[in-house]
Parts: sequence; structure tokens; C-alpha cells
Amino acid sequence: MPDPSSQSGGANRLAIDPIMAIRLTVDAILDGRSLHVRMQGVADGQMMSRLASLLNRVHVEARRLRVTEVRVDLRHLEFMDSSCLKAFVTWLASQQDLPTESQYPIRFVFNGANHWQRKTLQALSTFAPDVTCVEA
Repeated sequence: MPDPSSQSGGANRLAIDPIMAIRLTVDAILDGRSLHVRMQGVADGQMMSRLASLLNRVHVEARRLRVTEVRVDLRHLEFMDSSCLKAFVTWLASQQDLPTESQYPIRFVFNGANHWQRKTLQALSTFAPDVTCVEA
């Protein structure tokens, strides 16, 4: 996996510090005009503030770089509690508050074997149907 901090290009450099904790890792990389966020492990209450901060940075960077989409890969996420889910709701709400022409699509990719992911992402996509897409 490329290190986000090693990307060059000044204006195209991501200002998103990864989360590298014992139970959760989250990183973001820029792939052309698409921003990819990958989560692995367990997102629980202990990680909520760090995750909320990271998602806020994702939002700022997606707008600054005018990405064509943000892709959130949850396939290796084992569990997410309601406090971390709230961080995603806050992110989606900030996205919906933007004028339509400033919004960017958010594509969630999930592991079909994890039923909680399907239910959770259905709820998120219902909350923000104009900006979210869900795929297995």
C-alpha cells in the first residue's frame, strides 16, 4: 500500500494522518481523482474522536482536491459501534450541507458476509441518498 505521506505533487498531497492503533487502522490514499479510505479492525468508542477527526480531514481534502469520489472500503472492518457510526453520520451531514455542485459521491464497499455492514450501510445511504452508494 502506498504511504499517503509519500505522495508528491504539492497541491495534490493528502493532509490526512492515518490511524494506526492496535485494534484499528484507517488510511487514505489518493488514486488519480479518487480518494480511498480503508478501514481494518474494530472501530469502537475509544477510536471515535480519532475517526471523527480523520473523516473531517477526508471531507476537507476531498473538497480541496475536487475529487470525483471518496471510496470507503469496510471489507476488513470487523465491527463498528454506534459512536463511530455517528462520526460517519456527521461526515455525511457536512457533505449534504454543501451546495450540490460542491458535493462529491461517497461509495461504501462492504463485505457481504458481515451482515451488520449491510444493515449499517443501508441506514447510512438512507440518511444521505444523494451522495452515497453502497456496493458489496
